[in-house]
Amino acid sequence: MLIYEPCNYASNIAFYRATTRICDYPDWSVDEENIVSIKRSFSALAVGSAMWHGSHTYVGYSFDNNLMAVIGYLAHQASVSGLKTTSSVIHDLSNTTRSMTSAQTSQMVTEMFSNQEPSQWSYTLNTMDIPLDYYLTFAAIVGTVAVIIFPYAIAYEIMSLLTYNIIGQENADFICKQYLPELRTELHSLDITSEEKRNVFDKIMGVVVKIMLAFIYQEHVLPVPELYNVVGLHIGAIMMPYINAMADKLTGFPQTDAAVSDSINVYPGDTKCRAYTPHSIWHEESANGFLEFVFMADYINKVITTAQDTIIIQ
Repeated sequence: MLIYEPCNYASNIAFYRATTRICDYPDWSVDEENIVSIKRSFSALAVGSAMWHGSHTYVGYSFDNNLMAVIGYLAHQASVSGLKTTSSVIHDLSNTTRSMTSAQTSQMVTEMFSNQEPSQWSYTLNTMDIPLDYYLTFAAIVGTVAVIIFPYAIAYEIMSLLTYNIIGQENADFICKQYLPELRTELHSLDITSEEKRNVFDKIMGVVVKIMLAFIYQEHVLPVPELYNVVGLHIGAIMMPYINAMADKLTGFPQTDAAVSDSINVYPGDTKCRAYTPHSIWHEESANGFLEFVFMADYINKVITTAQDTIIIQ
């Protein structure tokens, strides 16, 4: 079988490592359906991204892009699942209720492999009733974090600055003019402690460190050729375990896979591939960072649920 990009194909095993870390994570607050859905989606992303880099087919491209959207949507719905509201703006990131939950969408994608012909897969992936632009979904999660941590006026200014410069006006309008005001109303009555706010802040900072490191090696984000030559790639490969260790201290999430924390034997040929192509570093670090983005979303749900239960007890 001809594989177009061997390193970028093999490095997707990092997403399988993320799946096993989901199994090992000891502190979930969401229900079993959500945990299973997250496992499914990371596994499907490993398959789909490998398909894209191995085959250069349109269906592979659809998997590579849209499975990240599924994971982001799962993380968002997990983060706000503790809120009592039924608002579609908050839960579905839409003005109308979507036809499927994120968990149902994940199940549909998993069953698609056996229920549909391969010629149908790209259509199914590109017509899912979810926010296919995952920048919107991740912006909503960051917005939730900002509203929890900061006074609303400051959270709004932060999100306005970020969204209108990164995710485009339509999505920015939705986040700033619809999502944040409704979220403020729902969170206003919750008594979230200063310690919990500090924990959320530390976790988002740690996750951002990993996500930023991943995007440095996404090739198209930073037009700095020096990052992608042999010297730049070697430096990035050497620094990965140290940067990840610093981020792990901030998040406090248990690192249950020594290969991931040490950047050793993460996937076959990883030592060669990190110094050969930046995209293999992107796969390794994004699998690490986006998984912990999901852990952070789960922690947000825990904070919100605890605050809701406190109100009920009082």
